[in-house]
Amino acid sequence: MTTPSSARSTWFSAGTTNLSHRPRLILEYTLAGQPALTQSDGLPAVQSARPFLPTARIGGKDSVAFSYVTRPFANAWSYTPVFHNGLVYLMTDKEGKKALRALSPLGAKPVWPIEVGGKPVWPISVDGNPGQHLLVSQSGRLYIVGNGRIISYQLDSGNPAQAPAAARVRELTGLNPENPPSLGPGGSLYLVNGQEVYGFNPDLQELWKVTLADPKTSRVTIGPGGRFVYLTAKKEGLVAINAQTGESFRTPLLNQAALAKADFPSLHAPVVILHPDGSEKVYVAANSVNEGVLACFNNRSGAIAAAENWPPLTGLWSQPIPDQLSPGSAQQPASGKQIYAVRVADQRGTLTGIDWLTGSTRAIAPTFAVGDSAYLLNGGNLASDQAGTRFVWNGAGEVDLFAFGSAFSGRLHSPAGGIPEQAQLLFGGDGTLYANTVEGDRVLRAIVPHYTLSADSDANIYSPTHLWVDGAAGQSTVLKAAGNVLLGKGFTVRRGATLKIATGTPTP
Repeated sequence: MTTPSSARSTWFSAGTTNLSHRPRLILEYTLAGQPALTQSDGLPAVQSARPFLPTARIGGKDSVAFSYVTRPFANAWSYTPVFHNGLVYLMTDKEGKKALRALSPLGAKPVWPIEVGGKPVWPISVDGNPGQHLLVSQSGRLYIVGNGRIISYQLDSGNPAQAPAAARVRELTGLNPENPPSLGPGGSLYLVNGQEVYGFNPDLQELWKVTLADPKTSRVTIGPGGRFVYLTAKKEGLVAINAQTGESFRTPLLNQAALAKADFPSLHAPVVILHPDGSEKVYVAANSVNEGVLACFNNRSGAIAAAENWPPLTGLWSQPIPDQLSPGSAQQPASGKQIYAVRVADQRGTLTGIDWLTGSTRAIAPTFAVGDSAYLLNGGNLASDQAGTRFVWNGAGEVDLFAFGSAFSGRLHSPAGGIPEQAQLLFGGDGTLYANTVEGDRVLRAIVPHYTLSADSDANIYSPTHLWVDGAAGQSTVLKAAGNVLLGKGFTVRRGATLKIATGTPTP
């Protein structure tokens, strides 16, 4: 392979203990029209490229008052859905028969399986008892992981309605990861199984295996460049692994002794931002029973060290999430970029903004009740839309959906309720916000902004995703949505009034 004279090469030597590691060559290149990846969010599908909150003018006045309704996806079997090419993919369990299904964003008639003669035909039935972890890469490689095997399909991105061809299966004795696996660039697969961290290439060949001191860990986070993977471990703190060689680096956290003794520590997935100087800044939050820390580390080609001038952010923290702003340039790193997390104290939660470079903090919104066993510390998460609004499903205390942004900050109510207390927030590719049940009924629910109109008032409402409307259309009513406009049962139009509906509208 020939390179310009200015190219830089790095050589790694494998010691006698690492002879089983497969050497990897990672090529980095830029695709036209696609920006370079500059951050890893820790959890998938928590950032949306669209705004979510609707805008409304009712009775001649701007209105921020709205509620939400949910559309359930029944028979869910996989722990979480995945989103690709405008569709929602789920593993379902119908009368004991497991199947992979492609559905529309609101769970209407499935793309496949299909019905023939009134009877369901399951072209993507999964024999036996498959695992429940579902993942999909940007290129459409879909994985089902667990119960002793990895099953993969290649989705047809050019024709989403086309069911994929036969699956490829890799049998792996004892494979049953507790935390969901993670996907790197090009479809590389990383997971924790017991006390082992595994790296697989897209052909599901094992690249390396790293042994930990304890099986309790966070989910694996892949750095923006794919060179390193990170996780938070109960007895070791931050664990960084070179994705090429399998070489691992362990750095204890400030509260490491308490974490190691805790029966059920809360270990959040690391968040990683690529600094313009080429290093990776790694943000780690971990809580024991009564104390926690949110720390920042610098990774300079495998040299892991606590970030300079970063204060010890003690307290109990939720899963962090970065904003969507650019980290800037080498000459001028962005000064306003933020990391967000909910800090819990005295049964109250405070959404907190943290400067990514200095660690300085500020409260973003008024506190809200999280109860004496805050779900946000043990499974809950934040999600963020393109407008910078942070969404929180609060599963204890004031149980409901909260939104914190410049256009609206507060609690969103639902006339019908229906979301279990323990649910995680996800964004679909079209900007639809979902609540996915972690425990209990395992039902995926699409969240749709909801209005009840009065025949005495005109209205002009726009939703960047979908819209649900009840009541009666007044003198002049305009309903617009980038997705679907749903009219509730009993919706009426007053005699002599005008109702206009526009769907597929990306802007107001």
